[in-house]
Amino acid sequence: MAVTTKTYSGAQLNGVTTDFPFAIQFIRDEDIKVRVNGTDLTYRDGTPGNNEYTVTSNSAKTAGSVNVNPAPTNTQTLLIYRQSDINTALSTFTPGSTIRAVDLNNNTRQTLFFAQEAEDVNNPIISNSSGSSSSSFSISDLNSAFASKVDGSLIYFDNTASTFKADNTTTKTNIVDGGNF
Repeated sequence: MAVTTKTYSGAQLNGVTTDFPFAIQFIRDEDIKVRVNGTDLTYRDGTPGNNEYTVTSNSAKTAGSVNVNPAPTNTQTLLIYRQSDINTALSTFTPGSTIRAVDLNNNTRQTLFFAQEAEDVNNPIISNSSGSSSSSFSISDLNSAFASKVDGSLIYFDNTASTFKADNTTTKTNIVDGGNF
């Protein structure tokens, strides 16, 4: 499983140290998030102010460090995690434009990174309707839904029941052929 989080706690936090290394692949510096005791800090490009952090990355964006202000103490927990922006594709292709491998790779990495983040139970990006920061489903839940899937049925997440379900009443055939919903 891919690493999407790094946690520091206890003696690792001394109230003086502000730089914390991590080994998480990412695309943009602002995709790296920092949370201290459940409260997200604000990303800043430059010197961090109070309750802010900066990211310094290696050239391949496979690792780096965050600089946090203020320095966390040994009674706190510092969580560094990746939250890839999935609201906008990194590259958009138009008819007649040049398709570059780097753009295709970045769009694929964006999707892959989100899937990894969703699978990592330590990554707080997935939450259920009650706002809990723990993952509301697991891969075994999804496997269970696929086991009960019948040909042509859709898999969906029932947020009320916090589980995946297979729906054999709304099928691709119904949607394509304009069936009842």
